Amino acid sequence: MLIAIGVYECVKNETSFVFKPAKNNDSLEPKEHMAFKDQGFFIFSDNPLNTFTSEVQNKLTNKYSFDKLIDELKREHAGNLYFYESQKHIYMKRIDDDNHFIVLVSRSKLRPKEEGYLFVNATHAFVDPEKARVSFKNILDNPIGYTGKDCRFPAMQLELEELKAIAQRDIESLNERRELLECLDDKTISLNESSILFKERVENLNSRCCGLW
Repeated sequence: MLIAIGVYECVKNETSFVFKPAKNNDSLEPKEHMAFKDQGFFIFSDNPLNTFTSEVQNKLTNKYSFDKLIDELKREHAGNLYFYESQKHIYMKRIDDDNHFIVLVSRSKLRPKEEGYLFVNATHAFVDPEKARVSFKNILDNPIGYTGKDCRFPAMQLELEELKAIAQRDIESLNERRELLECLDDKTISLNESSILFKERVENLNSRCCGLW
């Protein structure tokens, strides 16, 4: 099924455009946003994404200008592009206004629902992997698990559970503090009562002593 995921930036040049691997904001290493199935020891040419950067890119540059390509992918009815090259099914979709594209490479053709969820979850993994709690490797290791659901929902549920646990601890802490304050109030009342009683006894004792004199 799914064998590779990559994120590319479409960069306009003097004559046409070129797709460059997207770079991590914190690193100059472009492979931060690429992943492909471990197919054993391989040379660079065996990277499934090379089919996109060579054959597919040539087709796109021959068919579209930069502006026409962007306009085509902005249309609601288009959304993404599909190619079948070198026995690989290649899907690409624009994901933001900075002209980033997610590319999916699969050995078998994806059904529309599978394709849609894989694009959604791959986008989450690219845009905010910590919040979504998913990476490209997670998706490649278990693609079926990401073809029928939005990975944000379990992550949001887990986050809610964590917030609920924090709130519960805060409530318990407040209850303990309230019980402590109530205990201090009881002790204060008891001390006041003891003080009044002591004062009464002292006054009583003083009056007795005065009577003797």
